[in-house]
Amino acid sequence: MGIGSTIWNGTKDFFLVVVFGINDEETHVTDEDISDFSDEQDSGGAPVEQKSPLGYQVTYFSAFYLVMQGVIGTGIFATPATITKSMGSIGASYLFWVVGFVVTLLQVFMYVEYVTYFRKRSGGDVAYLEQGFPHPQFMIPVTYAAVTIVLSFSTSSASAFAQYIFEAAEYDYTDWELRGLSVVPIFLTAIIAIISTKAAMRLNSLLGFVKVVFLLFIICTGFAALNGSTKMPKNHDIFKNAWEGTTTDGNAISDTIMKVVFAYGGTPYIFGVVAETNPKNTIKTFKYFVPLTLFAIFIIYILVITAYYAGIQDLAEIKKGGNVISALYFEKIFGTKSAKKAMCAMVALSAFGHMQTTLDQCQAMGYSNFPNLCDFHRQLDHSIGSSTR
Repeated sequence: MGIGSTIWNGTKDFFLVVVFGINDEETHVTDEDISDFSDEQDSGGAPVEQKSPLGYQVTYFSAFYLVMQGVIGTGIFATPATITKSMGSIGASYLFWVVGFVVTLLQVFMYVEYVTYFRKRSGGDVAYLEQGFPHPQFMIPVTYAAVTIVLSFSTSSASAFAQYIFEAAEYDYTDWELRGLSVVPIFLTAIIAIISTKAAMRLNSLLGFVKVVFLLFIICTGFAALNGSTKMPKNHDIFKNAWEGTTTDGNAISDTIMKVVFAYGGTPYIFGVVAETNPKNTIKTFKYFVPLTLFAIFIIYILVITAYYAGIQDLAEIKKGGNVISALYFEKIFGTKSAKKAMCAMVALSAFGHMQTTLDQCQAMGYSNFPNLCDFHRQLDHSIGSSTR
């Protein structure tokens, strides 16, 4: 085999594994692998499936991207300015970003405990609630479904997607135009999830890879801003007296906690596809890989927020930045409106990826009174069959 072929094969394997999360060794599961692992599921409620009808598409890298996509929606691009405004100082804002990480990490450990009991059960919250409260039968999943639909975060991501698309196009939109465009990503992500589980998972991994690269780019520009290598002059005054102006108002503190928790929210999505991991790797994936991914997100958040501070440099201007602080940051360090448009487009893509992750979890949940229809779709290896289970 020549050097060219070796390089090509290596590059192809890299993109398949790292970018798309495809690893045949991890997704290949035998009947012996399935029988070697059991769990403590109650037979009441949704059927206990020994073999996942959606296959085993969740690898280490796709799990990494599922967590990234679930957590990083629009929060880090929108909330830092409002958090700084609520707390009054950048020192206090850093403190609450650390607190938010610790709280979310404890939440993840709680979910990991459930995974050790129910390693063959997808569905996340609804599956665990159903096991804890099996009677009356189906009451918990139906109630959970109703609450999830009414309070769905997908609608906020869809609205953010539409808003940032209009901002990138510099279009003066109306409320109904915003609502109309918001419907498009919801239908698009739903159609992708219905057509193919594999396609949905690989698209999610691809979007997650793009998001990570983009965040690393923001971090690099932040280091450049600290060094004075951007359109903004080198100025570190904003980091002096970092605790000056910190509020002690209880309402502001509670509001900040809610915003930080929202920015870290999304870790439960990965627990909605537990059964789609290789049974041999399930515990390892959720016990080690998911918490480490959350820690990586925490580091990314701190560095991105530092980039915002270093690039904008004016605390009063940051507080006025509101939900478009990321766009303001790009406009400051590059000095052009084109950079602002590019940032808005990437935030819209991030919101779309967050919705795709939500639909990936929804594939693993649901109930139906038509088992024959479900079996028909399973024979076709069609993901819509699992959506109607």
